Amino acid sequence: QLSLVSKIYNNPKYSDFVLEFTGSDGIVKYHLMSQVIETSAPLLAALFTGSQEEILTSSGLMSSTNLSSSTSTTGTPGTLSVSTSGTSVASVPEQAHTPDTLLNTLSTLLSKHITKKCVKMTDLSVGKDTVNNILEYIYGKSPLRLSDTNVREYYNLSLKFGVTELTNQCLEVVKKSIKVETLIADYCKVKKEGSTLASMYLDSLIENIQLVPKNDLLIFTTKLSYEEVTSLLKSDKLCCSEELIYDIVENWCTGAENSADLSQSKELYDLVKIGNLVAEFLISRVKTNQTIGVCAYEKALEACALTRIRRSVHRISSTSPPLFAIGNKIGSHSDYKLVTSDQLN
Repeated sequence: QLSLVSKIYNNPKYSDFVLEFTGSDGIVKYHLMSQVIETSAPLLAALFTGSQEEILTSSGLMSSTNLSSSTSTTGTPGTLSVSTSGTSVASVPEQAHTPDTLLNTLSTLLSKHITKKCVKMTDLSVGKDTVNNILEYIYGKSPLRLSDTNVREYYNLSLKFGVTELTNQCLEVVKKSIKVETLIADYCKVKKEGSTLASMYLDSLIENIQLVPKNDLLIFTTKLSYEEVTSLLKSDKLCCSEELIYDIVENWCTGAENSADLSQSKELYDLVKIGNLVAEFLISRVKTNQTIGVCAYEKALEACALTRIRRSVHRISSTSPPLFAIGNKIGSHSDYKLVTSDQLN
């Protein structure tokens, strides 16, 4: 199989698609078979069938050649004649139907009767080795070795080509490479680049928000727009303490970059579940906050006294909840079981 792939991949004799790719190291042409590309890289194939295509016809041939006509068995006994629009193209003895002879017949058909289509692509962030490796992968020639250093190139190009399986493999590698210490900087970088990875980095940031360096987080959230910070605080993927939510809101509302009006401040503070805060925090921070109503403050303080909680309740992500938690049980949680110290021992 690999031998056959090696013969047909990037071989002008067996191609009806020509990809002219301008990358970081120059212009390279790739000669491709439409059937392979349409099956494994549908978005790349769509470029050839869309309005951007440039039709290249072989000299002296008409572009209206019909290759869908049936094969003809007329001719010398013991041979197979392949015909196009009623004209015999090649005769191959039946006993010689080896891969090489079939390829030669295919080459004859393509060279004489195929209209080649050419598409030009430019992506200066991608090198020719990456393009070649992905096209070889599409042909089934070899698996790809993905790493932290090359996965971004492979992801971007596989996404443009529509190679879904490879795109998903790249996403898994990217997820494993994310570090909370640099998560904010990495997210800002991919967002600035306009990369589709930005949404994945943002989800990871929200899910790991409690682990991100707090000072970096507050600087980052202060620079968000009202719509962006609202979306973040409403996310069901948040997994952090209620104090952190309060800090984000307070810092955003008092930040010099935002000049939040009263209605925006009130709407953001309404997103804080102050009933999940401990008494010490309520008295020291919430009591003097004029944006939060007195009734809401007193109700939260009363609930805190009744439950006698000594540590604020954490929000748990509904999309990727933790496997276990350690601490005092202050409420019921669906699908969780309380484990005693004897069971742990």
